[in-house]
Amino acid sequence: MKLRRKLEKRQLEWAQARGIETRRDEKTGEPLLQVVNLDDNFRVPLPEEARTQLMRGSGGELNPPDCATGHVYSLASSMALCLNFMEAWRGGGIEAFAQALGFDEDRPLRAWYDVRVPLSVKRTEAPSLDTMLVSVKGDGFMYGIEAKFCEAYDGKPRPPLTRAYAERKDLLDGWPRIQRVARSLDGHSESAPRFIHASQLIRQLMVMRKNFGRANFALIHLWYDVNDRDARAYQAEIDDFALKARQDGIAFLSKSWQQAFKLTAGLQTPDGWRDYMDSRYGLAKVAKAE
Repeated sequence: MKLRRKLEKRQLEWAQARGIETRRDEKTGEPLLQVVNLDDNFRVPLPEEARTQLMRGSGGELNPPDCATGHVYSLASSMALCLNFMEAWRGGGIEAFAQALGFDEDRPLRAWYDVRVPLSVKRTEAPSLDTMLVSVKGDGFMYGIEAKFCEAYDGKPRPPLTRAYAERKDLLDGWPRIQRVARSLDGHSESAPRFIHASQLIRQLMVMRKNFGRANFALIHLWYDVNDRDARAYQAEIDDFALKARQDGIAFLSKSWQQAFKLTAGLQTPDGWRDYMDSRYGLAKVAKAE
């Protein structure tokens, strides 16, 4: 939790240095992480399409009907980081980012945010993906993106795999290594990952497989790296999970935001975008844990 607080403090200091108004604690008057004006959390004002997607999503990013509250108001929001990053391709060309990540992709793609992918007709069982990259025509290969920022370092116990998923062994069939990880997520096993949210990853893999087919999707995990032992522990676990997934034939990719930012160096992006992402999030190099 200590590391998360440091990252959150940096975001608050970034906002204060730019005169961005934040909400204040009603009792103490101390500044909070939530911006007063939503657009202050983004390099450019949030497009109406993205705003509507967040309002209709399942993650509580924007709460209807007036969008006056929600998680994405937080300076430490992983969704805000994701939106600011993906904003570079809102006018088109996001397939170039997929190519930079190593995917053989030439179809025009578009981004959808806070997407709920169902396991069954019971919508409460549907995990959300921060972003999905889909063909403009809605066909072919699907890319799901799970974005992590400060919450990767909250120190909280990771929840077990819920019964609705644990009972769907058919959606893990043919994935023996991921099956073993899933069996460890019973809330008692000492072999279960401690830092990554493994049950979330497995739920996302399962629903992507159910909805799009075993070989018609990729899951991309983007996480925020810092020069700290907790980050190295997180990296070790996510790299191990990625190796197991690849050995099972799953298109799973894990990159830090810093790595993803570096891969975009040769791509066409809006003026000022790279400076903004680096000045706010320090993506040009691994951040130090002071």
